[in-house]
Amino acid sequence: MKKDSKNLVCVVMFFVPFIWGINMPIMKIGVFYLSPMPYNAARLLWALAARMMISMFTGGYRPVARQDIKPILLVGVVGFFVSQMFFDHKTWMVF
Repeated sequence: MKKDSKNLVCVVMFFVPFIWGINMPIMKIGVFYLSPMPYNAARLLWALAARMMISMFTGGYRPVARQDIKPILLVGVVGFFVSQMFFDHKTWMVF
């Protein structure tokens, strides 16, 4: 492994736990101002924008193939919206 690769691994190994560590306080502050569903939607939109910018600037961006759009949307709906319904205890009162 090259020295540059080792340095990048070390930076990432520091950065990921740091992000996980500040996640809870930031979420508590965010949910104080917004209800959980809009806050989570805003959080994911910011993450998408950040990821798209990183991908474009690093040259790692590849457009999604047309036939892959439908399965990606299906996984997104099931993985996000349906699971969030079960995490929000107020949603259970509707059923």
